[in-house]
Amino acid sequence: MDPRFVTAPEWATIVPMIVSLWAFAGTMVLFAFSLMLGHAVIPSLVGTHHLPARAASLRPFLYTLAVISFALAAFILLNLVANLLGPIYGIYPKVWL
Repeated sequence: MDPRFVTAPEWATIVPMIVSLWAFAGTMVLFAFSLMLGHAVIPSLVGTHHLPARAASLRPFLYTLAVISFALAAFILLNLVANLLGPIYGIYPKVWL
């Protein structure tokens, strides 16, 4: 299965998808970081008295940030998959699925 040569119009559709892929990776890192901080690190540090007890008030904000970033990552991924199939089929005319 040999791919076709990628032309300028196809690159024009692929480049925004690469940006979306980076946005997906960034939102997943934000999701993981905020969930880890809110669910593991802050309670542990408050429990060992390395942080004051009022630091636990940041947990709802971090959970909200985690939910929002996960929803945004899911939205980006669904749009990425839906919009990527056309250019992929244009480059690879035969499908092995």
